[in-house]
Amino acid sequence: MGGVSQTKCVYELLKRATSDTYHDYYHLLVGVEFPLKTQNYIHSFFEEHFGKEFIGFDDSKNYSFRFKYFRPWGQYLRSNNIFQSILYRVDVKLLDLQEKLGINRLKYDESYYKKGYANFSITQSLANYLVSNFKKIKKSCRYTLCTDEMAFHTLVWNSKYRNNIFDIKNEYESCMRLTTWVDRKNQFHKNDLPMLLKTNKLFARKFDTEDAVDIIYEIIKNRQ
Repeated sequence: MGGVSQTKCVYELLKRATSDTYHDYYHLLVGVEFPLKTQNYIHSFFEEHFGKEFIGFDDSKNYSFRFKYFRPWGQYLRSNNIFQSILYRVDVKLLDLQEKLGINRLKYDESYYKKGYANFSITQSLANYLVSNFKKIKKSCRYTLCTDEMAFHTLVWNSKYRNNIFDIKNEYESCMRLTTWVDRKNQFHKNDLPMLLKTNKLFARKFDTEDAVDIIYEIIKNRQ
């Protein structure tokens, strides 16, 4: 569930990639993410908007409450079994206890914690900044959940790079990713093809396993 190990993996990827050579942009994608446009279109898009940071923030809320308390089993809270059910109840009790005891892991941290779409497209300059400053938030990422949606977003929000965000008010426009929350598994199906072909977004996730080949074939055939 976006545990600290996943966030560390992204950090290591950025660290390795930035140590190699210069790149205009670094794109964080997952295995179920697919480009909706041609390579020429994508390259032209980033050349046109060079200097902008394509990272999406969901709203103006401060998500410090996600880091405030210890959530030692956070990464296991989405498994669908009896073990998850037990951990969830324990987690709720632990949160109540910590609140009563006045525990606050962020007592001396004045950062504004932000949340957004986990994947992004960022410049070399921002990638270097995230690698150099990850240690500032690494400790806060321990014993909590969904840090992949917040760690790097928080660093960006509290830096000068906040001024370069492509669309600070629209999460998905800003990261140029298309996703769906209609399907129970957040997956696109064949009947979603008109939307996938019409959108201005550059990437999309996720695709239904049974329809994936047909959907990708149609996308490739109709790319602009």
